[in-house]
Amino acid sequence: MIYRKMYRGYWETKNITVKEADGVKNVSAAFFKDMIFMYFETERDDISPEAVLSDGLKSFPDGRKWENMSEIFHYSKPLSREHWERKEKKTPLWRFNALKPEGISKYIYYHFQYQEEYPGDGDKYGIIFNIENIIVMYLEAPEAAETEKIPGMLNTKNSPRHEAWQQIMGGLFKPDENGTVGWKVMENVKWSN
Repeated sequence: MIYRKMYRGYWETKNITVKEADGVKNVSAAFFKDMIFMYFETERDDISPEAVLSDGLKSFPDGRKWENMSEIFHYSKPLSREHWERKEKKTPLWRFNALKPEGISKYIYYHFQYQEEYPGDGDKYGIIFNIENIIVMYLEAPEAAETEKIPGMLNTKNSPRHEAWQQIMGGLFKPDENGTVGWKVMENVKWSN
């Protein structure tokens, strides 16, 4: 089984180094304002994020450097090591957004419904995580289409499509300090596979 992990921390310096951790692959990190986000994949669920990257980060009062984020959406999921192997060189793409507090449950609901009604309908490696009202999207370029049949948990087709989807999602996003609504591109800083 392949586990997909994402964590949030706060950077002290942007001079960071990814460590060689046993069984960890496809490590990527990105900055947004005073935050740093790290994504990696592993076959072991017990790998601590500090084993992968810990320098240049501020510590929380309890000594931790990272907070675990929850997966709320994926286009596809690893079926096997061979299925999940990258067939070409990739570049991570990171996106940041914030939800209105009253929009969090709606955002998760719509994304779960879409994920299970249309599995494999996007970048194979695309995934969204959240912590509090923050959502972070991780993608890879060039986009990889899913070639395997991924079964969904729902047999319905109730997800709004195209323009209706954009309208619903736009109403859930929290405007930033400039009043702008939508996804922000993050500064990608590390990539190792």
